[in-house]
Amino acid sequence: MSGKEPEMPKSHLIHVSSAIIMVSLLIIDSLLNITTWILEFIPWYINLALCVFFLVFAMLFILRSHKALFGGYFKSVSEPSTLITDGIFAQVRHPMYVGIILIHLSFVLLVGSLIGFGVWIAIIILYNWLANYEEDYLDELYGEQYQDYKKHARKWLPG
Repeated sequence: MSGKEPEMPKSHLIHVSSAIIMVSLLIIDSLLNITTWILEFIPWYINLALCVFFLVFAMLFILRSHKALFGGYFKSVSEPSTLITDGIFAQVRHPMYVGIILIHLSFVLLVGSLIGFGVWIAIIILYNWLANYEEDYLDELYGEQYQDYKKHARKWLPG
């Protein structure tokens, strides 16, 4: 091992900062109506339905990954000692990140912000960077076992 940590240093700060930036820009865009003019063409209930739809899927990804990693939805957090490749992890390698990305998307859709959509694309790139760091760590830790797992589970989209 190279002494690399399982999570990128300061990744929690990255998570919180990206959420604060997204929410701040969505509020500013909503108040100033900079790019939310698109809402004039879409009924409010469609935006709300899309928001709820993606929030439900986001919570499913997050809760199922938490259960697979820690044995329950609300149990204390400790690092698993083996590579987890079943449950939601059999479908997608980063279900918690998928959930977070979907939460961001749900609020972008609710507000109808084109600026928010651009920030959402940047957040996808940011989470891909975090995922790549973690995958490098797992590759060093589990080697061929992780390489085989990567062949069967997609990085982002369940399949």
